[in-house]
Amino acid sequence: MMSNDIYKFIIEGFTPETLPLARQTVYLGLLAKLLGSSNHVHFRGIEAGSAIIRLEVEPEYKDEVAKNILKATLPESSNHKYYNRINQELADDHTNGSLIVESQSLSSTNDFDRLVFDGIVKNHDGKSEFFPKIKGQLQGFIRGMDKDKNRDLVWITLETAQTTHRQLYCDLNLAQEIAKDYLTDPIRIYGIGDWTRSHDGNWQIKSFKIEKFEVLVDRPVTETFAELQKIYGTPWKDIDDPLKVIMDNRYGEGNY
Repeated sequence: MMSNDIYKFIIEGFTPETLPLARQTVYLGLLAKLLGSSNHVHFRGIEAGSAIIRLEVEPEYKDEVAKNILKATLPESSNHKYYNRINQELADDHTNGSLIVESQSLSSTNDFDRLVFDGIVKNHDGKSEFFPKIKGQLQGFIRGMDKDKNRDLVWITLETAQTTHRQLYCDLNLAQEIAKDYLTDPIRIYGIGDWTRSHDGNWQIKSFKIEKFEVLVDRPVTETFAELQKIYGTPWKDIDDPLKVIMDNRYGEGNY
């Protein structure tokens, strides 16, 4: 007979005595939507050591629930909005939390360890503002590619001029295309992700899905202009020194 999987949702900074019933109800409702199979996930009490909500999953639904947890941080997933909502509720309570495994049946295929909720707050008290599903672009060099062991996606490490991003991912087909320029040419990636902005205007990526990319060819600007001048009808065709024209327009003639 298979045993049930047990999860713990930990809310930092509270105890069973200090967590209001109304707030506990909100968290339970959002967890039910994030986990899915809500008729087969059961509340099994609240423990001390922070406020720890225990949840029990019926054996027949343990794999489905585990998959829902694993994809919760992906912006395109159907339950991602509930992951964001839990973060926002934790922010309103000025705290953070996590979902962990207490026990699993021996037959479980779940490699899930911990789902972290940062509890991003809305740009007050020196904390960060949360922006879900925002389009963006980055450019730099690919420094790492790692296949996710549970999902059909690849995590990408991108080194930019400012920092190194490890929260980027894409599907397997796109990863194969990106791999052709691995450790060689710089690339520009485009996609959609979750971002935070600190009170001093610093942006950080929480999760970013790469939708397309382009290779940035490192070549002299004079060579680029030469290619432009070959295009029929281009106004650059009759200009002897295109670079000088651009510099004059930008900085003033001779001011560079």
